[in-house]
Formats: sequence, C-alpha cells, structure tokens
Amino acid sequence: MDIDVAGDRLLVLGTRMDYNAPSGHQFAPDGTIAWIGSLDKDLSDLRPVLADARGAGAPDYSACSTFGMGAVRFLGAGSFIVVPGVQPGAYLYDARARLVRTWDTVGLGLDSDCASLTEEQIGTMAVDFTARAAWLNRRRTLEEVLPLPEGPGLVVRRVVEGRVRWRLEVLGNSGVVGSYEIPIVPDSLRTHLRGDVRNGKIAFLVVSHSESVSDHRHPPSRLVIAVAADHR
Repeated sequence: MDIDVAGDRLLVLGTRMDYNAPSGHQFAPDGTIAWIGSLDKDLSDLRPVLADARGAGAPDYSACSTFGMGAVRFLGAGSFIVVPGVQPGAYLYDARARLVRTWDTVGLGLDSDCASLTEEQIGTMAVDFTARAAWLNRRRTLEEVLPLPEGPGLVVRRVVEGRVRWRLEVLGNSGVVGSYEIPIVPDSLRTHLRGDVRNGKIAFLVVSHSESVSDHRHPPSRLVIAVAADHR
C-alpha cells in the first residue's frame, strides 16, 4: 500500500503471501502489515513492526487493501511512523524500530471502519471503481504522511457539500496537534493528493479522475508547491 526509503532502510506498508502453506498459499499468515529492512542486505533482515488488529490473515488490511488509505514515512534521526488507515491508530517508532508513541486517529477525525465491510462489499469494491469511490467519499481517510519539522503531518481527505477537501493534521513533537486547511481546489470527486517535503516546502501531486469510469478524459495531474512553515 505504501513504501518509503531512508539511506539503505526500506519501510513498507503491506502484507506477504506464504506459498509454502499446506493450502498452497496463505495471505498474511502472521497478520503483519508493516515491515522494515535493509536494502544493502537484500532485505534478509526484513522484520515486522505492526500487525493487523484482527491478527492472522490481516482481515482489516485485506478488506481495504486496494483503497490506498494507509501510509508510512521515515522521519528525523531514523525514526518512522506507520499509519495503517485500515484500522485506527498512528504508530511512532525510534531508529531501532521500537514503538515509542501512538496517536488516536479516530480523535483526529479519521474513519477506519474496514472491519465493518461484508464479504459481498469487499468483492464488489475490489472491481467496481464507482462503488469504491463512493465509499471513500463518505469517509475521512488518510492520503499521505508528510515529514514536517514540527512532526508528522497527516493529510486527511473528506467530501464536504459535494466537494473534496483536505486538512493537514500535524502531530507535534510537543504533543500538540495542529490542524490546517489545505487550499487546493479538486478537479472532481475522484481527486487525491500525494506529497513530500524538502527544504521548507511541500510538493503536492494532485491526481484526478473523471466522475464516470466510462469517461477516459481524466483531468491532467497538477503539481502544487506550498510553504511548509506556514502550512498554507
């Protein structure tokens, strides 16, 4: 679902398939949904850092694996954050991959109700882009995590009065959460953001799709540069 790199370290939000299982394959046998490893060791030291809330088979992750609701990001001094999106919680780890802090993402306004999906709904939204977009548009979901100087910044997407809007929820190092509106105008109800931070500026990639899946005339993607220090 997401990936980040810092030096030779690789951080992944995802699951694995065990092809040596008695059944021939088993999805997420231990329920792990986040991993860290070293590129210079060909990931031979890859190890789990976070599991699905419902354990083996990673049912929460599996239900929303195609929705792009989660993110991982390296921060300063080798620390990193995992925000699975498919279940509540944001998890901060130190450089040794030890959990040092958590945040209540429900309190930050994020919806993480993948556990409520029925098998029928999961099957439908896996192939029906319109149904998936409608489900996402009824919720407040995570789009990105930005490595801001003040702390990790969660980009939260929601639809208000028929229009997509985004807020930046900054998990401050002092424990204070700052909330800022992101003044980007969407091109459609199927517009999403991705971004990164360098030298005090945020680069947002605005990706839009047409309202109808049968209409292939998608609006062009846009790059928007913002000043990170003022969160404007």
